[in-house]
Amino acid sequence: MHDEYLSLYLNAARGEGKTLLGRYAARAEAAGVKVATQLSEGHVVAQLLRIARERAVDLIVLGAKGTSRVPRLFMGSVSEKVTRAAPCPVLVVK
Repeated sequence: MHDEYLSLYLNAARGEGKTLLGRYAARAEAAGVKVATQLSEGHVVAQLLRIARERAVDLIVLGAKGTSRVPRLFMGSVSEKVTRAAPCPVLVVK
């Protein structure tokens, strides 16, 4: 029973992810920006770095969530980790 609920949840999350990616890609393309999207699952930093290397991307653009210093000490910042390890420039937007 739990597997069924997990599967339903994951499918819903994937659908929402695809919708959001499509929406943001359309906005960027309308502004004249060439966009490539990919929906991936797994550790976010590892996935971003893997895709950046595989696709030889020119730039990674990330949003800064603005976490406080205390959570960042324990979890680390995704944007900080990607910036340090990325094979290309990283733009962090607040």
